[in-house]
Amino acid sequence: MDRVHDKMKHCLYCTWTSFSTKRTGGLPIGYTREERLDIGNQIYNNEISKSDAAIKYKISQGIARDHKRLYRDMNGLPPKNRIQKEENTVKISVYSSAPDLSEYKSMTKAELIKELVKSWIREARLKKDTK
Repeated sequence: MDRVHDKMKHCLYCTWTSFSTKRTGGLPIGYTREERLDIGNQIYNNEISKSDAAIKYKISQGIARDHKRLYRDMNGLPPKNRIQKEENTVKISVYSSAPDLSEYKSMTKAELIKELVKSWIREARLKKDTK
């Protein structure tokens, strides 16, 4: 009885969503080869990200990655590595090469202790974020 009930729910779902589910295992029919290549082209050329493509075309990020690989392989293009992705990012160094100690010379003992405690807290937070 449960099997019949599940089959009925499946048929109602297919009717309700109006997807054609023949030969797709109950899933909606996917994109044509040209559409997949177009999606792959957009991802490969950084017009959209894999996650944006997944949302826009209602596919998983893994399928979006596969579309990019299909486009790349069909056009004989080299794989893009992560270094190319990081070209637009700005890297900020937390550590300076030579600390400016002149401002500490004019501080009182209490102010120096306060600054020391602040630096310990900052250091602990940085360690916490890297774990």
